[in-house]
Amino acid sequence: MREIICYCLQDDPESEELEIFRETKKAIETEAFKRIMEKTPEMQLYIKTDSPEAFRKNRLVAQKLVDEGEAAFPLVFLDGAIYRSGKFIEMKELAALLNIGISIQREEE
Repeated sequence: MREIICYCLQDDPESEELEIFRETKKAIETEAFKRIMEKTPEMQLYIKTDSPEAFRKNRLVAQKLVDEGEAAFPLVFLDGAIYRSGKFIEMKELAALLNIGISIQREEE
């Protein structure tokens, strides 16, 4: 079972990547999803302003913040190891890691 944890310094309502991560996390937590999947992945999202304790508890996260500052975030862990630093996982990559399909709909302008 995959575990993906994302640490962000702040919430950004304009970030499409953050919204995709957040909505994917919600979807995999539903009972319907759990019924159709043999192994349900674990996803966590920590925003520093909302969950400062999570940033202090994880030594790797705290050290990245000291060593590299804000440039290291978002910081994404995959199965306990740092997977990506400084940017989010792209939608297609997230779908492949979780072995699920992800799509988005946009309103035409």
